[in-house]
Amino acid sequence: MGPIRATLVTYLLSISACSHSGDISTKKLIDLNKNCIFTSITESGDKKTIDTGFSNNCFILKNSLGNNQTKHYSDIHATVAIVAGGTLDPNLEKYIKSYTIKDNCTNHTVGVLIKDSGELALSKYKDSESIYCANSIADEKVYWMFGHW
Repeated sequence: MGPIRATLVTYLLSISACSHSGDISTKKLIDLNKNCIFTSITESGDKKTIDTGFSNNCFILKNSLGNNQTKHYSDIHATVAIVAGGTLDPNLEKYIKSYTIKDNCTNHTVGVLIKDSGELALSKYKDSESIYCANSIADEKVYWMFGHW
C-alpha cells in the first residue's frame, strides 16, 4: 500500500469507521520481552505467548499516560495491541527530524489479537509505511485496521 493510498484509507476510516471499541480489561496483562515475544495473562491466569516476528527494537504502542494501549472489538471477539519493531528504513529517517534514532523508531508494525477465548494471533495486516517511535500514540482507527484487515 503506497503512502497516498494509506493516507486515503486513514481519511476514509476517520469519516466512516464506527468505533465500538473499548480498552482491555485491567485483569488481562500484556508484556513484550527483549526477544519480541508477546505475552498475555488471561483473567483465569493462563499465560499465552506469541512470537511477533521481530528480532530487535520492539515495543507495544502506548496511550497518553504511557501504559500499553489496546482496543477491544466485540465484532471480532478480540482485543488488539500494536507491536512495533525492527530497524527503521534508512530512507525514512528524513521524516523524523523531531526524533533521533536513539528514540527507538521503526516503520514495521503488526497487530496482536488477544481473542476473547485467550488465544493469541498476529494480524493479517502488517504496516511498513508508518513510522512509530517508543513514545508514539496511534489513533483508534489504526487499531481497527489491525483488527479487521
